[in-house]
Amino acid sequence: KKYLFADVLSATFTVDFDHILEGYINSIDTDSTTYDEDKKKATEKAEKEFLGRLEYIKTVAEKFPATQNDEDAFRAVVMEAYAYMSFYDVYSEENDGKAKADVVVEEAIKIVKEALEKDEEVTAESKDPIEKRTAEYLYGEYTQLLVEDFSYSSEDDLSKWVFEAIEQSVGNVLVITDIDGEETHHMYPPVTYPEKDEETKDEETKDETNKDETNKDETKEEESKKESEYAGQVYNIYAGYIVKTPERNEEKSKDLGYIVFEEHTHKEGEEVDHDHVEAEFQAQDALTKFMEGNTYTKEAFEKFVKDQGLTSGSATIEEYVRGDFGYDEFDEWLFDSTTSRVGTAGVVPVYGENSSPLYYIMVACFAEGEETWYVSVRGDILEEKYNTWHDKTVEDYSAGLTVNYSTLKVIG
Repeated sequence: KKYLFADVLSATFTVDFDHILEGYINSIDTDSTTYDEDKKKATEKAEKEFLGRLEYIKTVAEKFPATQNDEDAFRAVVMEAYAYMSFYDVYSEENDGKAKADVVVEEAIKIVKEALEKDEEVTAESKDPIEKRTAEYLYGEYTQLLVEDFSYSSEDDLSKWVFEAIEQSVGNVLVITDIDGEETHHMYPPVTYPEKDEETKDEETKDETNKDETNKDETKEEESKKESEYAGQVYNIYAGYIVKTPERNEEKSKDLGYIVFEEHTHKEGEEVDHDHVEAEFQAQDALTKFMEGNTYTKEAFEKFVKDQGLTSGSATIEEYVRGDFGYDEFDEWLFDSTTSRVGTAGVVPVYGENSSPLYYIMVACFAEGEETWYVSVRGDILEEKYNTWHDKTVEDYSAGLTVNYSTLKVIG
């Protein structure tokens, strides 16, 4: 299971009383002479909203069974639910609150759909600020709904359903309700799991016992602090939809060389006024020079960076796989092109949280390597062999001799 990946739609709907209460409490003037009375009213409002939200997510959970084998229907349920949940205070107003909410949801969904069709972010201006806010929030949630290359984790219920269940297929739906202290799994269609051995059963029983004891201790500790009977209560609905069943990742690894350019990157031994050095210009300059007659090989790249005095911040990698750097922009350039990147070079900007480039990476791709799953399996085998060697060496030389780990040579 460790070397298998799936694509799933995953949505979570949470109702957290303390979070709701905090919003109301923060709106109170702490210096007011009626603070205590205002706080009591805020708590009553929070309780009402909490119960209303809880009932709403229960109705959402009831809609998912009908979405089996219908990805568009699953997405539609999620989109509508996220929209309503994002401004439930409006939805729950007296009199025409529901009617207002319906209008906002309809318009927000329309804005998001238009953005998705154009493959661009939400840009539509709305006269209603709630509609605009809802559309922006909804777009962010919707675009994160699909989890590609979803991997196995024994600690995650959705993961265990995807990877452990027998005969899973595209279109299957899982709904987990965690309400009133009871977690229930609803599977459409019902699936079966392989029989677990006694050792695994014993371990799971111990884990559950430890969790129960921890929860009891925490409950006793927090009991005296409660100002509402709902304090500390958090309820969740989890929904999952299988878009692609588990399979090996057969994406080819890449052999490459790269140079990272930052504001302070400069040629070794050269005086540079850093305040006027643009990392992008440096990266483009290096790219131009490398493409002038150099062959796309490890040896040529290493000679190039040495000749240019750019060895600092540069390296060559064999069998790089998606995610090794953790930079989406880099992986998209390397793996998502419509044509092979082998024998090509480019400059990739890597962005920070404020949407401005942190630095620029000049990269050259030399060749394709083994498939990703194979690289992972081989890496784990070599790591296991190394750990065995290490433990045995430490044990054999525990008399105080120093072990020179650099003498270990692993031949893949």
